[in-house]
Amino acid sequence: MNDIVLEILFSNKLTCPECGAQEKIEMDSEEKSRIYECDTCNEVIQTNDDECCICCQYGEVKCLPEQVKWN
Repeated sequence: MNDIVLEILFSNKLTCPECGAQEKIEMDSEEKSRIYECDTCNEVIQTNDDECCICCQYGEVKCLPEQVKWN
């Protein structure tokens, strides 16, 4: 019998679309931020209307609610 393994990742790495800098962040299960300010170039980045948050659009992994939904 196959066991289902659920792994929820609480850390993420955001990549700035302007300068390419990467920043490691810890994700909050309740927070779904749509705005991010890059620490390197200070550009304020907003998500597209079709993405739920900054992690889903610019992160290596989806936000916590989206991870749970797909697992």
